[in-house]
Amino acid sequence: MTVSTTLEPAVASQRILIVDDDRSSCEILAKILILRGYKVDVAYDGPTALELLEDKNYGLALIDYRMPGMDGVELYRRIREMRPNLVGVFVTGFPTIDTVYPAIAVGVERVISKPAGSSELLQVIEEFVGKPAQAAAGGRR
Repeated sequence: MTVSTTLEPAVASQRILIVDDDRSSCEILAKILILRGYKVDVAYDGPTALELLEDKNYGLALIDYRMPGMDGVELYRRIREMRPNLVGVFVTGFPTIDTVYPAIAVGVERVISKPAGSSELLQVIEEFVGKPAQAAAGGRR
């Protein structure tokens, strides 16, 4: 299942893909980002995320490390095959060497511990995709 929300004006580099099997976490994060002016798509599993990537371009993928079926490492490996320039950030409740090293090995830019605060996530998002056009232009948030 996907949740897709589109706001104008935004560019593909400011579209964010959230992949996490925790639906409530996805919905909360998506709402925060949408209110900030980002375009957001949500996938609750790896296969759905890959389907979304067939049709849309993203500037950033926020990926849960542990998910049933396909974990975040395998998902990001497949994402890189489809979209080599897509920035990946892992969000995990298990930030150990056993999770961080495989994430970095597949090219993930950052690993953030759950629960991540919205200010920490927004800082990382702005670092990799910038502020939404309307926010950067002084528009309402």
